[in-house]
Amino acid sequence: MKYKQVKEACAKGKDDIIIYSYRNLFSWPIVSVLAETRATPNQVTLVSFLLAVISGFSYSLGTSNSFLIGVLFLQASFVLDLVDGDLSRAKKMSSEFGAWMDCVLDSVCYAVVHVGVVIGYSKMDEDFFVLGLTGAVGIILVGFLTSARAWTLKQSSEALNKNPQYALSKKFYFGFTSMVVTTVSLATLFSFVKPLYLLYSLVSPILILISILKVYKELK
Repeated sequence: MKYKQVKEACAKGKDDIIIYSYRNLFSWPIVSVLAETRATPNQVTLVSFLLAVISGFSYSLGTSNSFLIGVLFLQASFVLDLVDGDLSRAKKMSSEFGAWMDCVLDSVCYAVVHVGVVIGYSKMDEDFFVLGLTGAVGIILVGFLTSARAWTLKQSSEALNKNPQYALSKKFYFGFTSMVVTTVSLATLFSFVKPLYLLYSLVSPILILISILKVYKELK
């Protein structure tokens, strides 16, 4: 399948600049290859989850080298997180189970990564643990609520691949995810983990409230 065909099949609404860059540079070229194989979106989702677990474990070791490895596996997991959705559209293999599994595993993935970062950085700075745990719990809850919002919007549609609201929810969802992946990667590379999790601690209660209100409104 040619790159141009993949791009046309996978285009859905407006992506933020990070998502568009990752899709253009990584996801669509990968999908153009996988579309000619027997690979399924659910298989890609599981590989993405495995890479995120490896990332979290690497972070938890708490060394400069393990943090670098954690960043690399986190980035690879994020790319495949985009690939699974793009592949499902390119091969017309969208399913409710696949969308549900993607939402659930995405939330678990980033929870594992945050826990790994908190454990690992606490080995280098013992004073970080309480702050890190507070920020991690807050941003993990935001992630779960954001996934819930994406899923409730999808459930309101008669057809997954014909629902413009689902595209909007995925834009919002991936907007949140791209923000988390980018900030965690940069913070662990350039040693501003503590300020980042302080920011998470301050901002996450506001985001949780916004997410709850959005879910409540869309369930009515």
